[in-house]
Amino acid sequence: MKLITLLLGLVLYTPVHPQNLVPYAKKNGKFVYVDSASMTPVSGKEWETATFFDSESNIAAVRFNKKWGFINRQESFIISPEWGYCYAMNGILFMQRNDASSIKNSQLQELLPLGLRFDGFHMSSEAGSMISIYVMRGKELQVAFLNQQGNLNIPFEYSDFKGSPNDGIFAVKKNNKWGLLDSVNNLIVPCIYENIESGKGTDLFPVMQQSKWGFIDAQNNMVIPFIYKEAFPFSEGLSRVNLNGKWGYINKNNQAIIPFRFDAAAQFQQGLALVKEGDRYGMIDSTGKTIIPFTYTFLSLFYEDRAIFKEGKNYGFIDRSGSVVTPAQYEYVSRFSEGLCLVRNSSGVGFIDTSGNVVIPFRNYNKLSMKEIFKAPSPESRVIISDFSHGFSNVTKNYYSGKQLIKSDLLFYMDRAGREYHE
Repeated sequence: MKLITLLLGLVLYTPVHPQNLVPYAKKNGKFVYVDSASMTPVSGKEWETATFFDSESNIAAVRFNKKWGFINRQESFIISPEWGYCYAMNGILFMQRNDASSIKNSQLQELLPLGLRFDGFHMSSEAGSMISIYVMRGKELQVAFLNQQGNLNIPFEYSDFKGSPNDGIFAVKKNNKWGLLDSVNNLIVPCIYENIESGKGTDLFPVMQQSKWGFIDAQNNMVIPFIYKEAFPFSEGLSRVNLNGKWGYINKNNQAIIPFRFDAAAQFQQGLALVKEGDRYGMIDSTGKTIIPFTYTFLSLFYEDRAIFKEGKNYGFIDRSGSVVTPAQYEYVSRFSEGLCLVRNSSGVGFIDTSGNVVIPFRNYNKLSMKEIFKAPSPESRVIISDFSHGFSNVTKNYYSGKQLIKSDLLFYMDRAGREYHE
């Protein structure tokens, strides 16, 4: 777990929100809230940074005088601006500064145990999900899980985890070994394995012992012996495993349903799996039959029933039958989200729909003092346009030290009609 990713990622996340109030960037670098229909300011109050209102609490985090706090929809402070950062999600409010941490519910009741300070946190977007809290104990990162009633269900005993308590059973790490924990803090499989993978809804778990992978059940019974170089959780009844350098798919009886002949393999999703033979990618069904032929030097997973393919130096999209929906005509493409995808050509960047139609026209972002949106004018900065989330894309300027993200400044938001919320 990298804390820098957790902390910087907060600014970029667009939570579920009532969409009638949208942060609007002014030329002076400040933000005001505007009505999304009329684009007129609601109160005229200016903020250094403004986020969307959380739909569960009707509360938004804003920065004022270089400090973060929370406001209500009348733009009055309900938590004063005295924090290093603030963040609202699913009715839970997170606050942190150098000397203190706080987690409150929408009634402003404190959930964090008295005196506890965290260095990072994560909460799933699922309703009622637990909150994972990270602290540094000396040089070791430790994690605990807090429920939304303020109870520390799983205390600081583990240094890492995979999966989520919301899955029922998930993997935890202690003293550099892995085991399995349930959501009420019962260690059902002791931390004795070199590695372990967990997944939602699975009853068999890949574990590594003496550098080989096998499978155990939730009672720590060995079900599939330790013979594989790599192994992953079952998906749609099959697990992708590596034997002697080649990938294939087994069932829960350890029968090789699809032979070990691939150089790379992904898990099955909606009946198809992305695989690689030699230097070419294709897709197979659960019987091993080739559905999308091995003709691509690059092929992605499906997102909203569209997969990216590469032809020459350009990218396009195919559907689940392998038919080309959008020819390879773009220098860069993102993945589809909420029916739209960011693409780039010589004219600039725009968004297309799943049929390949241009929905948000191409434009050049040179007016933002950037030579090119995906190429930094210097090694230190880059403008990033996000995928759409809950109806909006955010345009940010990221700053780097080498490859490490050190700062991210919000420039403005854009809606699905291509309206940019700035002067």
